[in-house]
Amino acid sequence: VAARQAKALSLPAEPLAGADATQVVARLPDGQRLNRRFPKTSPLQAVVDWIESSDPEADDFDLVSNYPRREFTVEQRTLTLEELGLHPAATLFTKEQ
Repeated sequence: VAARQAKALSLPAEPLAGADATQVVARLPDGQRLNRRFPKTSPLQAVVDWIESSDPEADDFDLVSNYPRREFTVEQRTLTLEELGLHPAATLFTKEQ
C-alpha cells in the first residue's frame, strides 16, 4: 500500500486538455478503464506508475497498443510519450511479462 501511495504522489500534475497534453486510456486485464492526461514530455514510466498506483493487482507488465500493434518494453520506459508516438492520445493495454 505504501509503495502504491508513493507512486501516486510521484506522478506529474494532470495538465488541462491542450496541445501539450497526452490523453491516456489504460485497459486493465479485468476490463477496468483508467483515464488521465499527462504532459507529452512525461516518460512512459509515469504511465506505469499511474497504473500501478491505481491497480493493486498490477505487477510486472508491459504496455501494448492495438493500433498500430506495438509492445512497449521496460527499456522504453524512459522515453517520453511524444517520442514513443503516443501523443496526443493513446489507448494502452497491460500485458503480463
